[in-house]
Amino acid sequence: MMSIIKGLPVRGEIYLLPIKKLRKHEMEGHTNERQGIAAHGKTHVMEDDFDGEQVGRHYHFGGGCFVMKYVVINTHPNNESFNYAIQETAVSALQEAGHEVQLRDLYTLNFNPILSVEDFAGSKSGQLPDDIKAEQDLIRWADVLVVIYPLWWASLPAMLKGYIDRVFSYGFAYSMDNNGLNKLLVGKKAILFTTMGNTETHYEETGMFDSLANTVDKGIFDFVGIEVLEHRYFTSVTTVDDAERKKMLDEVKTTLRKLES
Repeated sequence: MMSIIKGLPVRGEIYLLPIKKLRKHEMEGHTNERQGIAAHGKTHVMEDDFDGEQVGRHYHFGGGCFVMKYVVINTHPNNESFNYAIQETAVSALQEAGHEVQLRDLYTLNFNPILSVEDFAGSKSGQLPDDIKAEQDLIRWADVLVVIYPLWWASLPAMLKGYIDRVFSYGFAYSMDNNGLNKLLVGKKAILFTTMGNTETHYEETGMFDSLANTVDKGIFDFVGIEVLEHRYFTSVTTVDDAERKKMLDEVKTTLRKLES
């Protein structure tokens, strides 16, 4: 198992209050704590967040953990695959921790991954197809994306690549001007789980981990401003025994818990 980790917050002093009880004057004594959260990019803490509409959500101020919104994206056609086991483990772990979770199982959703001329025109005019708007609304809603996919032919599955082509569109995820690139999804985070058939030694020797860091972590997510907190690679998944796969699933839980530590 290979992992690249960065940017994880350090737990500080914790204040736990239901959002419906937070009023503007109550927040004035927590200015530093609010700045600490913003510094970690964990949420957008604005005064209009405290309008009583999001009843039941809880925050930990002071750089610690709090309830977050996750979108879990899985890209595998077989619901008996190890990717599905990762999906079920991740969703269960996040829900048990009290987080809000939206699941996007792209094959079950029958998501259309084919980028069309109409999609291009819609990204310029703002008149996007409903399926793209629905996915973009979820990404706007999310604090963290959890992306689960198998490595096929040294790359993303076509379904996931098509999702990115269509959903991470111009004007939503990025734009360009005379000064170059504008990253429009800054502040959001991602955790990636990649399953791989060959050995860790093979991928190290061929430079595959470095290549994926450049093409996926940097080339896709950083390009639009999403910080990859961790990209965990599970190798030899088709040949290891069930005991080893269980260890991998435990690593999924541990990885997600790091956001709360």
